[in-house]
Amino acid sequence: MSVYLGTFGKVELRRKADRREFLAVIKPADVNVSAKRFGISVTNIEIKPDPDQNYTLGELITGDKVRFVSAASPQEALSFIDSWPFLDAEYWVYVDEVGGIRLFNSFAHAVNGLKANAVALAVPSASAGVPVQITILNDDRTVLAQVTNYELNTERETVDTTSLSDEFRSRKAL
Repeated sequence: MSVYLGTFGKVELRRKADRREFLAVIKPADVNVSAKRFGISVTNIEIKPDPDQNYTLGELITGDKVRFVSAASPQEALSFIDSWPFLDAEYWVYVDEVGGIRLFNSFAHAVNGLKANAVALAVPSASAGVPVQITILNDDRTVLAQVTNYELNTERETVDTTSLSDEFRSRKAL
């Protein structure tokens, strides 16, 4: 039996954010300078307590291009980014399994998520943390892979169903 499915194609993923903008606080205890990683506390959503769920997960995903803008009043520099004197910044993010975030200067580096390529961080100067408005900038399609060749095999394993007294061997397909 032969089946023709085609010889090429591509896989495209498109980001669909439930919320493109949200407020968050980056607290000093959530910044790990040596790992170039930080966490966020989302402030403008109603959260029902559930000890098994990390609610910062899902707001951002790996590969998002994100703009951080100081939400402090009066506005202050984004002190959680090392040597960054400005009120806003745009980076691609990598989000690990537990919701930790690393910042990168390119999409390719963000997808790989390597600490060596991440933007250096600093512990925020404000003890209450740095309030920021986070905006997800990318919602266009991004091609992650292309299929150039594949093979479909329809062979199946068989099981020997011969009984001790059977004269001939018998097999059944799984």
